Formats: sequence, C-alpha cells, structure tokens
Amino acid sequence: MLVKLTPITVEKALAALPSEWPEERRGAFRNALLHPPKGPVDRIIGFGHAETPIAGIAVLDTPGHTPGHISLYHRASKTLIAGDALVLTGGRLQLPGAALNSDDAQALRSLEQLEAMEIDAVICYHGGCFRGDVRTQLRELLA
Repeated sequence: MLVKLTPITVEKALAALPSEWPEERRGAFRNALLHPPKGPVDRIIGFGHAETPIAGIAVLDTPGHTPGHISLYHRASKTLIAGDALVLTGGRLQLPGAALNSDDAQALRSLEQLEAMEIDAVICYHGGCFRGDVRTQLRELLA
C-alpha cells in the first residue's frame, strides 16, 4: 500500500469521484489505490547515494511529503523539478497542505536547502511551472 493510503483515505478518494462514474470504473480506481503498479528497482538515488541518474541533474533529498521524496535540479537551465515538495497555487509557491504530507515540519526543513540555490524555474507536480523570484517566495515560506 502507498505510504499515505489507509482504508479511510481510500474511501474518501472514492467519495470524491464524480457521481456519474460507473461502478466498474470506481472499482478499478479503488483497486489501483490498494494495489499500485510495481516495478523492479535497479538502483537507489538520493539519501546518501552519490550516483546521479542523468548527467547535469542533481538529486535533492526533500522528505516531508513522503519519507523518501526527492526533487531534481537541472543545473544548465536552473530548473527545479520539485515533484510534491512544493505546489503552485494562484501563481505562488506553497508547501502542500498538511493532508498531503507525511511530516509537515520535515517538508518545511527540506525547503531550506533550496533557498541558496540559483533557481529560475520550478516545476510542481500540482500547479505547473513557476518562473519568477523563487528565492523570495521560498524565504516567505520559511519565515
């Protein structure tokens, strides 16, 4: 089971589905939550593993959303692929809500390393791409 899924969160997710979804589709969604696809792991990146998966990409340990969450930094374009470490809401970078994090305090601490980096763009899984004054927005989140 996924880190943050419990029987209660699965039922909440099912309740949030559009009412017009047929029972067959709801069942498939429930099954996907309870039995997510798996794949073989052939190497570990981040968390003390120095190997870089792709030249020019830095792996940043950003736990908090989940215990093993990572973000990626593309040096040449100064782009942070934040994953779920940040969300973009109303044109502002934000920390994901408490319901989306396994550890809010750790999620905030994970952002501290980003403040000193030269970042021109942030790609958030939720919200899209932010271009602007990343450093100022991170300082506001960390204040």
